[in-house]
Amino acid sequence: MTKEEVAKKVEEFMAVLKRTPARERAALCKQWGMKRVVSREKSSFGKRNTKSKNHHWDEIDLTAYRSDKPVMVCFSGNGAVTVSEANGFCKTAENMLGLLFKDKPENSNPEDYIDFISCAYGKDKAYLYYPEGYEIRDIYSDLNDYKREFPLAYEKAGTTCLGEGEAEKFVAAIMLPRCVDEKGGKLDIDTCCKNMAEVSFFSYCYGSQAVNLVIDTFEDAMLKHGFSKEEIEKINSSMKHISFARKEYTRKIPTIFFYAANDYAIGSIDQLRTTMQEEGLGIKTKLCNKKALAFGQDMAEKKFGNQTGAEALEVAYIAISDEEKEGFSNQDEDHNVMNLARDRKWNIVFKNRPRFDAISQMMAWSMGRIVEYSLINTKANRFVPFMPLKTLNEEILSIYDSIILDEIEAH
Repeated sequence: MTKEEVAKKVEEFMAVLKRTPARERAALCKQWGMKRVVSREKSSFGKRNTKSKNHHWDEIDLTAYRSDKPVMVCFSGNGAVTVSEANGFCKTAENMLGLLFKDKPENSNPEDYIDFISCAYGKDKAYLYYPEGYEIRDIYSDLNDYKREFPLAYEKAGTTCLGEGEAEKFVAAIMLPRCVDEKGGKLDIDTCCKNMAEVSFFSYCYGSQAVNLVIDTFEDAMLKHGFSKEEIEKINSSMKHISFARKEYTRKIPTIFFYAANDYAIGSIDQLRTTMQEEGLGIKTKLCNKKALAFGQDMAEKKFGNQTGAEALEVAYIAISDEEKEGFSNQDEDHNVMNLARDRKWNIVFKNRPRFDAISQMMAWSMGRIVEYSLINTKANRFVPFMPLKTLNEEILSIYDSIILDEIEAH
C-alpha cells in the first residue's frame, strides 16, 4: 500500500463515515477494513449494595468480578455519568421488585439474591481512523505522523456512552464464563441457556443501544469460541430485556418495550398516537415474533428501521395528552423514567396519574417474572424456558384493566 493509496482510501472512507449513523459505524469500519482508535474517559461499573456504607454502592473491577447469583444489568440513559445516577437506576429496579421479595426473611435485601449492576458512562473524546494491516505501520511507524498527514481521519467527539472495549470486558466477566469452561471450551447448549437465563437487562433510553452493543460483542466472542450462529441465537433467546423509552427499536434478545406513544424525546409515532387518541385507547400492546415489525417499524420504517432479531412484547401508552404539554423540549415530560418509579413500600412515586401507576405495575410485574425465571434456572438441573410472551401480555393487561376500572369506579 502506497501513501497515495492510503490517501485515497481514507478520503473515500471518511466521506461515507460522515453520512453514517453512530450505531452503524463499527460495521462500516469492518466493511472497509478500517481500524478506529478511541481516546476515552472510562466508564465506572458497580453494583447496588444496601449494606454498603459507600452510599449503597460497591465498585466493580470487571477483570476480577464473578458472581454465582443472577445478574440484572441496569443501563440507564447516556446522561448517567455519575456513580450516584447509576446507583439510582439500580434502585429503581430494586424497588420495582419489592413484591417479589416481600416474603423473604427479615433484614434480607433483593441484592442477597440478585446482583444489580450498572455503570456511570464514560466519554469518547476523539477517534482516529486508519487502514487495517501491517502495511500502514511500514509507511507510518508512528500513528501521530499519520494523524498529522491525514487530519480528516481525526474526529473530535463528546459522546457519552458504553465503550466497545468496555463491552468486551463486560462480556468476558459476566457472559462468557456462563458458556465456556476455564480452558475456553464450549459448554453444552442447554447449560448455556440455563446459565444465560440468569442474565437480564433493564434499560432506559440510550441504555437499549448499550444492551445491543453488549449482545453484538457477546455474539462475536461466541463465534470465536466455536459456537454456530444457530447455537448463539438459541442462547440469546434465553436472556430477557425490559426497555423503557427505547432509544431504538432494534432487538437482539427477547424484549418487553414500555414507552409513551407521544414521547417526543424518542420520536413519537404519529400514526400510532393518532389511532390511540381517536379510539380513546390509553394503552396498546403488540406481540412480535422474530420476523414481526414493532409499531414504529411497521408505521414508519425509514425512521425506526426493520431489525427484528428477537421476539418482543410492545406496550405503548398515553398518560399525558398533547394538550397538557406546555411545550416541547429536548426532555419531554413523558420521557422521564421516574414517572414509573415506585418507593420502598411499593407505592407509585408519581401519584397524580393512575395510568402511570398501571404502567408501572405492569413493568414491575414483567420484571418480576424475568427475575423469577432467573432464580428458577439458578436452582434447576436443566434449562427451564420462560413463559410465553402471550401469557405475560394477558397478565399485564389484566393488571391494567383492574387499576383503570377501579379508578373509574372511584370517580
